[in-house]
Amino acid sequence: MVYAPEGVKIPVVKSASIKSFIKGGPSLFPETVEVKGRVSDAKVGYVVDDIPLPKDNPWESNIRFGGYDFFPDGKRVACSTWNGDVWIASGIDGDLSKITWRRFASGLYQTLGLKIVNGVIYTHGRDQLTRLHDLNGDGEADFYECFNNDILITPGFHEFAFDLQTDKEGNFYFSKGAPVMSGGRGFTELTEHNGTILRVSADGKELKKLAWGLRAPGGLGLGPNGEITTGENEGSYVPRCKITWSNQDGSSFHGVVPSEWKDKKFVRRLPNTPTDYERPLCWLPYYVDNSSGSQFWVPENSSWNNHAGKMIHISYGKSSIYRTLIDEVNGQVQGGVYRLPVELTTAAMRGRFHPESGHLYLMGFRGWQTNGGTGFQRVRFISDEKPLPLKLEAYDNGIRVEFSRKLDAEVANDPRRYAVSKWDYIWGPQYGSGRFSIDDPDTAARDKALVEPSKGSVNQVDSVEVHAAKLLKDGKSVFLYIPKMTPAMQMEIRMDLADDKKKAFKETIWNTIHNLHPTFADHELDLANLPVIKKEALGEPGLILSTSKGSADDAVVMDRLAITLDRKDGVTAFIGGDQGVFEGDLVVEARDKLAFRLEGRGWASLKINGKKVMEGDLPLECDPMQLEAGPQSLFCHFKKASNGKSQLRFLWSGSEFVWEPVKPSAYRYSSNSMLATKDKARSGRNLFAAAQCVKCHTADKNYFKDGVMPELFESLPDFKNIGNRMHAGWLEQWVKKPEDHCPSVAPDEADDIAAYLATLKSRELKSQKGDVAAGKILAEELHLQPWIEKLIKSSKYTSGGLQRHLLNPAGHAKHTIFPHLRLNEDEAANLGSWIEARSPKTLAASGGDTARGKKLVTQRCAVCHEPGKGVTYEFEAVGLKEMWNAEWMEKGCLSEEEGNAPELGFGIEDKQALLAFKNIDGNKNFTALRRFIPHEYANRTLERLQCHSCHSGKNKLPDISLAGEKLHGDWLQSLFKGENQKVRPWMGAKMPSFHSRSGHLAMGLAYRAGMDFGKSEFKVDSELAKMGADIAGIKGYACVTCHAAGETPALQAFEGQGPNLQLSGERLRPGFYHSWMYWPQRFQPLTIMPKYTVDKERALNPAFFGGKADPQFEAIWHWLHTLEGAERAPIPKKEEH
Repeated sequence: MVYAPEGVKIPVVKSASIKSFIKGGPSLFPETVEVKGRVSDAKVGYVVDDIPLPKDNPWESNIRFGGYDFFPDGKRVACSTWNGDVWIASGIDGDLSKITWRRFASGLYQTLGLKIVNGVIYTHGRDQLTRLHDLNGDGEADFYECFNNDILITPGFHEFAFDLQTDKEGNFYFSKGAPVMSGGRGFTELTEHNGTILRVSADGKELKKLAWGLRAPGGLGLGPNGEITTGENEGSYVPRCKITWSNQDGSSFHGVVPSEWKDKKFVRRLPNTPTDYERPLCWLPYYVDNSSGSQFWVPENSSWNNHAGKMIHISYGKSSIYRTLIDEVNGQVQGGVYRLPVELTTAAMRGRFHPESGHLYLMGFRGWQTNGGTGFQRVRFISDEKPLPLKLEAYDNGIRVEFSRKLDAEVANDPRRYAVSKWDYIWGPQYGSGRFSIDDPDTAARDKALVEPSKGSVNQVDSVEVHAAKLLKDGKSVFLYIPKMTPAMQMEIRMDLADDKKKAFKETIWNTIHNLHPTFADHELDLANLPVIKKEALGEPGLILSTSKGSADDAVVMDRLAITLDRKDGVTAFIGGDQGVFEGDLVVEARDKLAFRLEGRGWASLKINGKKVMEGDLPLECDPMQLEAGPQSLFCHFKKASNGKSQLRFLWSGSEFVWEPVKPSAYRYSSNSMLATKDKARSGRNLFAAAQCVKCHTADKNYFKDGVMPELFESLPDFKNIGNRMHAGWLEQWVKKPEDHCPSVAPDEADDIAAYLATLKSRELKSQKGDVAAGKILAEELHLQPWIEKLIKSSKYTSGGLQRHLLNPAGHAKHTIFPHLRLNEDEAANLGSWIEARSPKTLAASGGDTARGKKLVTQRCAVCHEPGKGVTYEFEAVGLKEMWNAEWMEKGCLSEEEGNAPELGFGIEDKQALLAFKNIDGNKNFTALRRFIPHEYANRTLERLQCHSCHSGKNKLPDISLAGEKLHGDWLQSLFKGENQKVRPWMGAKMPSFHSRSGHLAMGLAYRAGMDFGKSEFKVDSELAKMGADIAGIKGYACVTCHAAGETPALQAFEGQGPNLQLSGERLRPGFYHSWMYWPQRFQPLTIMPKYTVDKERALNPAFFGGKADPQFEAIWHWLHTLEGAERAPIPKKEEH
């Protein structure tokens, strides 16, 4: 029976000779596509040539090559595409002046592997290994022979079949992915062939599993001696990308445990599953490889003779080529990689060496996260520009690295030329892993990482001290003496060396140590007399800013060398001076040639290690200077501008990074007696404000007109409807023994006061029944523990009062420090129920005289809690000026004598701090209370609000120390008001609002970073914006894959969606944006944002602006400012992140 569309007649052949079916038919794809390659004219190093693809073809076939091989003569190449085509190209050798592409086959299924055997093309798709026959020699496949289809498949999107290789016996090898769920977490039901390395016999009759427990083995390596490797991609049970090494007996399990998953969440391991895994050759940090490709060995007759016989690993995600260093200790293979100086634009999936020229050809397509694109490139080796690492060996007492050429002995013997770090990962069901300390293991964090994501939030990196270094007798090998060596899942070895001709070079090796060789004895080091090298930075984070005026002086800790001062501002709260000195140490992580810049308005002089490097009116910049790793003495004298606003910012630029502000983590100071004295006085100033002293000790109404310490007049909680909000028993206990410097005004009449307050009921507060378990989860997601613990212990609120408080903390306390998280009714009910379930039982009130209580409240409590009603304290207090001239310890709130002054609960240290504040130089007539110094306000407010508990920079939440230089002041103010659109709406955490402090805090953060508070108007260049759209689009860096752009959703955010790009343009300062784009990991080490630059000038993509990074990023910046509709963009579900 023949089926055909209605009205279409299909001719039916009643009889025919079998010969007509084995001779081949008419050509289906006779057309060809001709392109011209681009040959680099570079004369040194590794030279990259481009082979254009047949994108403009008559069939509009999408060209995404995922496998290829050369024909034996090397004149032609066959390539298979993800969408099931096979193409053949000629002219791919020589000068690439005429390359001719022709479609050879079509209709196959996700063919990501291709191999030519005896001139015949074999291609492997998801469903089968296919042998393609051209029966009539017309350049097109006529017979698609199923060579082997024993492989089991599922509907899962992600279970690709990667690569295709053959061994000496003609057997075929390929890897098979596991059926990963969308979003990258967890798996659908596995078959026995998922996550495996498979072998098909040379005759196609037998399929055998050689290794299992893989997730997404993006490429395969088959070595000359039977070595079997894969590049594995991080995800569930794969804490980071790695290069696997499989036993030839088929016993290797590589770590992905068969498990049960529900709604993309791990449920349990399946019974009788492995509890350990085959150790890899090496793990790879995310910034080295985030999606692996193939491995291959360099042929002995290759033009790459400097790597002959050695294994190469290619990174799809980072478009990079790595040379591997392989060692074996006690039967365990281990090693590392270093990056070859090859700048690709292709997302490298497959690599092969040309059979005649010996050049390397690389191919790949953009299908998931990568900083490269779809392409085909040739890499010709001309010459090495520096010595290459040849061997890496880890010993009980250190590391030996052998290079290809001799080194400069003086440089090699300097331990400051090496920076070594190490860390572990956690093997478990979560997507990827954070970095965990080896020397100081955090057991709790490691256990938590098994049940909660740690990637992006745990960054415990151990610094490894190199005690000595020695160039060995061969002149090529260096031994790093590290007496406390340990195995490490990840080690990073950074070296800043010179060859024997004094030519400097840098190299970094990323390696894994499973086992250690016995002690290395042939180092010839005098271990008893090793030199002392100052590399560790001592002291506390920050710098000391000191200032003086006349005989008065002051000192305060600043978190960085930066400051903004308005015209009337003093440098610090105690001195109204116009100049200051920053002192401390600048910590350099690794030896580098650094240039420094001072930006702003004013005058400055900078000394580093006692040497003046620049001086004069700002801005200033110095020439690059060589600095060793470790602390460098820093001294900067700053004078305000003669008029207008004054500013100072300290920036640096290294050999590999562009201008950026020096981050707070790079500063250290050591305290001194002056700083200790001023710190005590500042504590007293803060305490004076917190205790609400000016509510009783008043000043002339115009005294604080021009400026004031903002905390001085913060309001306290009111008494409105307090009888419905709070338990009378708690009120009674509080009045008896108040906390937080609330004065004890009538402890013996606490029952009367509580009885009266309990009558203040204006509106019934109904409570909603909540889910305790959901409340616990919500508290953890919102990072509320620091504030909630106090609520739990107090049991102060009624159920309705607690829920109202959670919904609007400032409703009855304008200046509360409790975070306003904009909860909905259900969330408040759940959170309230969880708090109440953990709270102790509330004590019952004693009952008292409400009339007497009312009188006491009116005469005493209302002064602070009901201000503005003409209420004064029952016992008149002296005015602020008179109080300042009195002896505080003899009479008043600090005195031990009985009197009418309230008991404020001051301890001896509190009293000493208050006295230090009263008596400090420069504070005559309490002038320090009239100074609003934004940078000081920001520092103490961040501490009060416990901002660093969430925004420390050590988790997925933004680092608060970068906020002032990163975000526009108006955006910050709106953020603190709770008015901004949420930047990461899929995250469980919510940024709380602190409305009453929003303006002062936003200004303080900007000023302590040396920035302006306002936002300058930006004018979009429409032509640049149009170019920026292309650069950010699929033709460029594919930013729109992971980021929504205005109202347009992200195309395919596989691992995690980034912020909407419209909001990036609205909130980011342009300087921070540009520095971030050059190297995101310098600001957020664990970010998954790719690095799109080759160096300080060149971008990865050469197709725009001649490959120059700065104009590319500027074009994107203009495009960002054209985006609209972010509030309408779809929000991904929380579990997808």
